[in-house]
Amino acid sequence: MIHIVGNYYVGADELCYTVYQKRKAVRDGEQTEVVKPIHYFGTFDKAVMDAVELYRRRKLADLDGELKEAIESLKTVNNELRDLLQVVGE
Repeated sequence: MIHIVGNYYVGADELCYTVYQKRKAVRDGEQTEVVKPIHYFGTFDKAVMDAVELYRRRKLADLDGELKEAIESLKTVNNELRDLLQVVGE
């Protein structure tokens, strides 16, 4: 699996690309990491864009505030992604 952003990952097999979300869960009193498939795509770029959009939505869903704060949160996410893509482009 390839880490995209936040707790979102993309994996590939011979049929498709899958967006996964990693979460922590408690099973039998022990904390463990769970990997949950979220969506399936025919192309890598669509899977990556979906992971990014899920991350953006999560950031906004976690926010309880004003429009200005939401815009700042999205700017922060966009800057994180721009920095990530600059590393890829080098």
